Amino acid sequence: MGVVGAITDSSDYTESWYLPYLQNPLGPSSAELHFMVRADAITPALVQSAERAIRTANPAAAVFEATTMDALWARRLSPDRLGALVGALVGGFGFLLAALGVYGVVSFSVSRRRREIGLRMALGAERAGILRMVLAQGLRLSLAGIAAGVASAVVLSRLFGSVIFGGQAPTPAVYAGVATALAAAAVAASLVPARRAATAEPTAALREE
Repeated sequence: MGVVGAITDSSDYTESWYLPYLQNPLGPSSAELHFMVRADAITPALVQSAERAIRTANPAAAVFEATTMDALWARRLSPDRLGALVGALVGGFGFLLAALGVYGVVSFSVSRRRREIGLRMALGAERAGILRMVLAQGLRLSLAGIAAGVASAVVLSRLFGSVIFGGQAPTPAVYAGVATALAAAAVAASLVPARRAATAEPTAALREE
């Protein structure tokens, strides 16, 4: 019997042993073994040769499923990849909802300030200035939400990172990238109502109740 190097961290201690095949507690016939063969590709001749070698050592062995290591790892990791895909889809949906929320808030604010915007333009305000004003309003709202979200993410990542084995907190570059993407989405969402406000006719806006 040989002892495998222990895997340790701050909360777990795991020991493993190598046992001879014939010392399997359930009996040698119940053991499931995996033989690895170094080859450039799986061919019928290679599979047949490996099967003959195994049956020569143990005529009662049932040989099945010849596959590559890449295919084996892909199958083992498929649940994790599915979970990552679902998480990415949920995150993308949340990102879209955030952009739509900014668009709705800024559009509503512009509709409430049409008379004010019309008065500003009648008094000589430039359309570019109106455009910048509305964009700045949407960006201020978004930056407040982004700051709160990043702060919450930092706290939660540290909290859950300490209870998940192997978990690591996102790097500052990840937070900066997400914040930049959200700010860009906020500007894009605010651009439509901002352009609508900048191109409005001042006289029509002033006549509105």
